[in-house]
Parts: sequence; structure tokens; C-alpha cells
Amino acid sequence: MTTSWHDFDRQPTLLPGGLLDDLRGKVLDPQGDVVLAGQDVRATAYIPDTLLVPANDAASIDALGDVAIGHAWQPEPEAEPDPRPWRSIKRVKIAPRPGVAAQAPDAWDLLQNVRLTQPELAARASLNHILTLSPFTESSPFTHSSPFTESSPFTESSPFTHSSPLGGYATPGWGGRQPVAYVGRPPHRRAKLTRRRPVVALLDSGCGRHPWLDDVVTCNRTIDGLPIGLDAAHGPEMLPDTVGPLDGGLDAYAGHGTFSAGLVHQAAPDADIHAWRILPAEGALVEADLIDALDDLAELVRRGREGAPDGLLIDVLSLSVGYYHELPDDPLFDGPLWSSLARLLALGVVVVCAAGNDATARPRFPAAFGPWEGGGGPIPWDDSSDASWAPLVSVGALNPNGTCDALFSNVGPWVRTHAPGAAVVSTMPTTFQGGMQAQAESMAFGRKRASVDPDDFSAGFGVWSGTSFAAPLLAGRIAAELLDGRRLPEDPVARAREAVARVTGLVSP
Repeated sequence: MTTSWHDFDRQPTLLPGGLLDDLRGKVLDPQGDVVLAGQDVRATAYIPDTLLVPANDAASIDALGDVAIGHAWQPEPEAEPDPRPWRSIKRVKIAPRPGVAAQAPDAWDLLQNVRLTQPELAARASLNHILTLSPFTESSPFTHSSPFTESSPFTESSPFTHSSPLGGYATPGWGGRQPVAYVGRPPHRRAKLTRRRPVVALLDSGCGRHPWLDDVVTCNRTIDGLPIGLDAAHGPEMLPDTVGPLDGGLDAYAGHGTFSAGLVHQAAPDADIHAWRILPAEGALVEADLIDALDDLAELVRRGREGAPDGLLIDVLSLSVGYYHELPDDPLFDGPLWSSLARLLALGVVVVCAAGNDATARPRFPAAFGPWEGGGGPIPWDDSSDASWAPLVSVGALNPNGTCDALFSNVGPWVRTHAPGAAVVSTMPTTFQGGMQAQAESMAFGRKRASVDPDDFSAGFGVWSGTSFAAPLLAGRIAAELLDGRRLPEDPVARAREAVARVTGLVSP
């Protein structure tokens, strides 16, 4: 039985004003913005003055100009040629025509007019959505990546003071970000292997310093001398308090990438990890930047498959970012993002995506690009021609007991597997010592005594929650199977499909 998209009506909370201002963003209002007859429009967050079109598609840009002139707008594509010819999209800025009074440009309004007058163009142009991570932070995935965080753990004594049981996951002691002491042995990494180490890629907030990771994680590898993503030296893994009040408190997502890398390392100690920072400290990014990073990774993998010395063989990619689409019924939506993902899948890279933390069945992308249970969804995974793709796996979060899903975890036929993601333990940058202090300190018999400092992670470990962390954990498990699994096929795509089937029990269409 094919599931209808109309079955999912619950709306997640969207971006608050502060983050919208930081990203020049807007939330689409299905009640107040332009909606064509017969459309099932949902709320989403996007950049209002930009549309995405395929690279080198001059005809689409000209057609956009023909439609925009009726609003006294004009398209302004990126002027400088991109030194990376493999990139698949071009950003087209929408600006008022000089000397003409006009309302502020709105990409959604323009796209709706394109659908009316030039429907063939609508399949090639798309909004520039805003994506966020997936730790648990209580309000929404648009304000947070995909772990659970909270501004102060001392404002609430227990999860039962929250208006919803979901809030407990954000409270230290109940799954929220807090320091812990790790007393076990480090993961055992073999010095020599008889085969290539699997490679797990993280497009996240970067990776900070930790003794477990210093010889395991490679940060910010370039391509042709050009950067992929953002400058890691000024990211939230190195500078943990760069937004919000000047109080020394850790930013909501500070440590997210390091925590994710530690989960991969625990699941696959012999794997190599490559981490790139694509997220600013606010924990949100625009779709075009994600597509650029995916295109860069695909080019690295292509070169690696061809034996080029500047290539990189990536086996698994973990993505904790996501967004909710405005037209889930439209089978042609978001060609640019899916095309970039499909290029990686065709090269044999497994893509693991966090399902999100809104306790909703509304499909979240890119996780919902994967196969749906019972059929349906936007991508025809059951087409026999698609046997050339490695799996795209959507993953929800389990509670620590492993027998039930975390209450915050998104749900639906598009969430195909689950991994521990609530109150998990992993690495934090040892440089993190936030602005909070222990509640009480004293001296007795020559020894200092104190309660726990809630944001002192100098011991290097913490607890956190979110589907953000189920994704890298599952990515690590798949990497471990790729290394140690018996009798896996040699072909990269077939090998990926078999490894995912063994780890998750999911058989690719």
C-alpha cells in the first residue's frame, strides 16, 4: 500500500526571528503567501532573494527574467565563473530593477508565477531552503541541528517541569548536553590492516581537539587547493561561544561535530574520518552551500575511484542536517539537492541521514529521499534501473534501553531504521570550559570539593541526545561492516548495498 503525503499534517515549529535575521530568511506561510489552486503547500524556511538553477542553464535564467519583469524584479546570476566546473547549481539573486519602485523580492512568489506561465522551467528552479542540524534542543530542527540542548540546565530541576515530556531530553541528567567521566578503555585501533581503511565523511560543524581523534580525523581537506565548506578555525568546535549573550556559555551546537566523530570512532575504530565544517555557530545553513559541499565530495570520490592521487575514497557520509519541503506532493521538487546526493550514491557512497527531532511524521529531507516502507516518496527506488545507487538510509533515535524510539524522534514510513541517539556518550573538545561554574565549592582536609561544573568538558566526554547522533553511529557501524564483513562484493555500489543490509536488515530495492 502506497502512503499518501497527505497523511502527514502536523507542522513542526519553524525558525525564530533572530535566526531568520541572521540568515536573511523567511518562513513560507501557506495562509498568507501565494498558493495556486490545487496545491498542498506546507510551511518551510528559505532565502527570499535567491533561486537555484542548474549550472550553465542560461535559458532558465533568461526565462526567470521574463517572469520577474512583471514584479519589477530582475535575476542577477553569480557574475564570477566558478573555478570548480563540477558544481551543479548556480545561485540566481533576485533584485529590484534599478529606478523602479518594487516590493521586496520573494523567490516563492516568483516561482509560483513561473509555474503558471512556464511550467517546464519550474522543474529546473527551486527555493534555497534553510537546513538545520538534528540534536535535541526543544524547539525545532530549524533552530538546531539534531542534538538536544538548552541555554541553562539550572533553570529547571527536572524534566517534569516542562510543558511536554520531550523537554526532558534537553535537561542535563536526562539526556541534555553535559560532561561525564569516561572510565573505559579507548576504542582499539589496529596499527596495520590487510585492506584499505573505510572512510566516513562528516559534513557538520567541524571537529575539535581530543586525544581519541587526533590521529583518526582529518579536517577540512581541500580540492585543487580550494576549501570545502567553511573556515574551521573560527567554527564552534574551536570557538564555542560566538553567538548570543556575552556570558561565556557554550553555543547551542558547540561540540556537535566532535561528538559525532567520536561516535563514528567508537563504532568503527579502524575507520578514517574526514570532517568538514559546513555549519556556522547558529547551527543552520542554506541549501546551496550543502549542495556545493556534496558536489565537492563527489568530485573527490570520482577521482579516487579513477586512481587519481588527489582523490579520496569515501565509503559512508553522515548528514545530520535537514528541512521540511513546501510542496511534498510535487514529484519534480528539489532536483538540485537530490541530483548531488544521487551522484554520490552512484559512486558507491552510503548516505546516512538523521530523521529529525520534532516528533512529527512530516517528511524531513534529505532523509525522506530514501526508500519508503510500503512504497511512495519522491524517488522511484523500486525502479530496476536504480540498482546502480548505494543506499540512502534515514535513521531515527532509540532510547538507552534500545527497546523503544526516543519520544523526540521523527516517525513515518520514510524513517527506515533506528540507532541509539538519546543520552549517548561521546567525545567533546577538551578545550571546552564554558562560562558556568560549579554551584558550590569548599575546601576540606586540604582538598578542593565542588559540585559538577555543567559546561566544563576538559575531561573530553559528554552526554547528548538527538537523531543527529544516531546518524554518525550508524555510519560507523556500516563502515565497520565494510571492513570486516565476509564475502562482500567488490563493486562499490553492490558492496555498499550488502553492508547496509547486514547492519540494518534493510534490503535495497
